Amino acid sequence: MEQRFINIGDARVAYLEEGSGEPVLLLHGCPFGSFVWRDVIPALASGYRCLAPDLLGLGDTETGPDADWSLRAQAAMVVGFLEALGIERAHVVGHDHGGAIAQLLAAEHPQRIGCLVLCNVEAYDNWPSREEKPFLVAAQTPVIGRLVLWLWSRRPVLRSSLIRGAAVCDRSALSDELLDRYIAANLGDARRRAKTRRFLSGQMSRTNQRTTLEVLDGLRRFDRPTLLLWGADDPHFGPQWARRLREDIPGFRRLESISGAGHLVMVERPDRFAQAVARFLSDPGSPREVATVREATCCVVGAGPAGAMLALLLARQHIPVVLLEAHADFDRDFRGDSIHPAILEVLDQLGLADALLELPHRKIRSASLPTNPPLSLDFDELRSRFPFMTLMAQQHLLEFLTQQAAQYPAFTLITNAAVRELILADGQVHGVRYRSAGGLHEVRAALTVGADGRSSTVRREADLPAVTYGSAIDVLWMRLPRRPSDPEGIMSGAAHGLLILAVDRGDRWQLGLTIPKGDFPRIRAAGLEPLRAAIASAVPLLADRVGELADWRQVAMLSVRADRLTRWYRPGLLLIGDAAHVMSPAAGNGINYAVADAVAAATILAPHLKRGTVTSQHLAAVQRRRDWPTRITQFAVARAQNRLLAAISRGRPGPPAPIRLALRVSFLRRQALRMAAYGLRPER
Repeated sequence: MEQRFINIGDARVAYLEEGSGEPVLLLHGCPFGSFVWRDVIPALASGYRCLAPDLLGLGDTETGPDADWSLRAQAAMVVGFLEALGIERAHVVGHDHGGAIAQLLAAEHPQRIGCLVLCNVEAYDNWPSREEKPFLVAAQTPVIGRLVLWLWSRRPVLRSSLIRGAAVCDRSALSDELLDRYIAANLGDARRRAKTRRFLSGQMSRTNQRTTLEVLDGLRRFDRPTLLLWGADDPHFGPQWARRLREDIPGFRRLESISGAGHLVMVERPDRFAQAVARFLSDPGSPREVATVREATCCVVGAGPAGAMLALLLARQHIPVVLLEAHADFDRDFRGDSIHPAILEVLDQLGLADALLELPHRKIRSASLPTNPPLSLDFDELRSRFPFMTLMAQQHLLEFLTQQAAQYPAFTLITNAAVRELILADGQVHGVRYRSAGGLHEVRAALTVGADGRSSTVRREADLPAVTYGSAIDVLWMRLPRRPSDPEGIMSGAAHGLLILAVDRGDRWQLGLTIPKGDFPRIRAAGLEPLRAAIASAVPLLADRVGELADWRQVAMLSVRADRLTRWYRPGLLLIGDAAHVMSPAAGNGINYAVADAVAAATILAPHLKRGTVTSQHLAAVQRRRDWPTRITQFAVARAQNRLLAAISRGRPGPPAPIRLALRVSFLRRQALRMAAYGLRPER
């Protein structure tokens, strides 16, 4: 590619050019230069005329000593650049500071833009970023600032600074060639270092920073096709800013995230970046058209136990609620289906427990731990109207809850509704957009509740911070036939380093095999016969039917993880159940805690929803009530399952000796049973 120069007013603008066809203008960020596009341009040049200028104050572009380098001056330079080259309209690709310039062009010179691509851009009031500020302050410090810029002109220091500044995820992207181009453009001699220092001072200018807020009115009228192309792991300007821009740009077509790429996405993933841009320019797609808009007081995403229970509780109080479910029905393999006494007592207060128990189910009144000698736990010690654990297909539970809710005019269930994005405006969630057979639809609501499970779309879109707990296990799920003469309930055992739980499902046993995390490839490579032998040894009753396990397609692997959001809410949005805190399946308390979240949310929020006065303080109150029981339970389960796995590997299955001894004391045993049945904080 060729570097050229052109005079724009008092500036001598340097730019790279290659290719022919429709012009594509590539605007770089701060404090870089056109060199960041060198690996992208060749891939685009086969179909487009690529033009990449150095911005005022950077690279080889020269201006007078007192020239204006503000965002508005940069935009004026770009318009003059296009005019000087005889280009009426160009596709514009803007990154970082270049993306802020592109927004200014879109707002005030929309006729100059064909398609717009924004990549990890400065926008709103998000700049300078927290990661960038220490470098800006250091560069502006008297005397020391000059030394800092001189040190940056040394390749090892520059590489270290860019790594500490989180410019990339993949350090290998900071090649010697790239760093040498950076140094040559902006740090190669005292004059260039002085230019760069002055440019960086502009990043701290309040007047300059306000520009990206001032352009919002114009940006909200920009209807040209727009792609948001984002390095997904950028700590400077993360995907949450793309989602906000999506709501503010009428011409938005799609958001594409490039995983494993940070701020300098075009440097780390130049091929992916160029392919995404070329694909978009060749086929921008149609404008986003919403087929229907529905309004409700509350929109609940996910008709699992948490979402279905919350929707029922709100509908009973005549609060308009829309429940969205991504699937056509509730029939799913290997879902939790233990209903604790706590849940039955909640339903009993609603007058629904007896009706639920008319559905097919099994009552587990006792359980045996794999100890020597065996230790039995009797649920009759609970002194409850429901002294048993209920095993019921989750499908039946969810159908029951939604059928009960459907008796109230305030309730609406929409199935096959795959939520795509949150509706955001002014930092608040106003509902969701979902896709179904009829196209794109909206539900607008005063409160949106994400209850869509461990792979929550709402959680991802909300971009809320999470803490992950390490897990030492994974679980293999499978089924074997159950015969009429078999005992009812739950059987368990351990063999060959595996803990095996067999749960009565009526006509079949559902087996859960606890294995060391990451061990599934080794187990699979060994073949099915060792797996069959382990099952037969751990649960001898099943020895005569393990041959039914004939294909690995009969085995499903669940990668066990446990995490929790540090904040369950943002204005207009609350997350509950596994969407807020993924529970390990080892203790079987996921449904119990999900329903407890729903009851707490309904109790706290219903009065405010009726008055239309739900605030973030009310949402925070839900988290405060449910957060500490979740934390303690997750910690205890993680410790217990890891110790249990270690004991099994040593050939000593069952809980540690102190726990076995404690469970033989009636008072302590009742407390343990109560904890299992109700959790740390029952909700009523």
